[in-house]
Amino acid sequence: MEQQEGRDDELLSIQEGLLEFENHFNQVLKENDGNSHPPYENNKEKEIAFAISLKSKTASRDWKVVQNNLSKTLKSILRNTDQHFRIIVAGHKKPTIKELDHEKITWITVKFAPPKGPNEYTRDKMRKRRAIISHLRNDNFKGYFMPLDSDDWIHHRFVEYIRSQPLSEALILEQGFFSNIRNNEVWIMKNFYRRCGSSALVYIDSNTNRKRYSVTVKAHPFIKENLKKIGLPYKLVKIPLVFRYFGHSDNNSILKGKLDTDFSALDCNATGEILEDWIYNYFKVID
Repeated sequence: MEQQEGRDDELLSIQEGLLEFENHFNQVLKENDGNSHPPYENNKEKEIAFAISLKSKTASRDWKVVQNNLSKTLKSILRNTDQHFRIIVAGHKKPTIKELDHEKITWITVKFAPPKGPNEYTRDKMRKRRAIISHLRNDNFKGYFMPLDSDDWIHHRFVEYIRSQPLSEALILEQGFFSNIRNNEVWIMKNFYRRCGSSALVYIDSNTNRKRYSVTVKAHPFIKENLKKIGLPYKLVKIPLVFRYFGHSDNNSILKGKLDTDFSALDCNATGEILEDWIYNYFKVID
């Protein structure tokens, strides 16, 4: 059931790894006369729907931080080389950031009460995700559904890469970037899907049964097991394409006690590097 996609780059620095990834796409462009999307089946069915459940203002420690984080996340997606995607954000109060006015973004205002504390954060997130799923079903969406946290960044060629691959029932990101901005450190996290909810894509359409939808609202560390339970095959993507950062004042994993404020690469048996300005520029999260 499990298939491999990509490869390990144990000895490469983060910058070298990203450069190699760029070189890969430049080669694809060269081989296809400047077209990064060679003909492949069901191209129109490979749109990606990014589903963002936004933290409530009443539950946040600093609403300005929440808004700024969301702004960076949206920028990272909107600046993708392939524009075959849509973004749906569900929340209690709409932030006052310019990105939400973009034509590719849909805002959904939920009516249920916000969470009263960290112990209700997960339930709140999943209720908002269900509202997004309902919206997509009503819109007859067909493509990849990807839950995304509002403080994670997407590689600027993420959509291009996913759509260039053969159509899959599900994709799991086995590696990704982790960064503790409090320690000014960044590293590549193995088993990324166990640590970050922005780590899986599931193919859905208007005829998708409830079992497939249910996988998207279950605990992400068990995505492999849950997919196997419903007999859905998946592929592993080993190229790190999502950037998760924490250490800001409103990170849910820290507030729920799942991560320590000084969580580092050493805790993950990984090699940490200094978080430098070029990374912000590379992921296109600053103007």
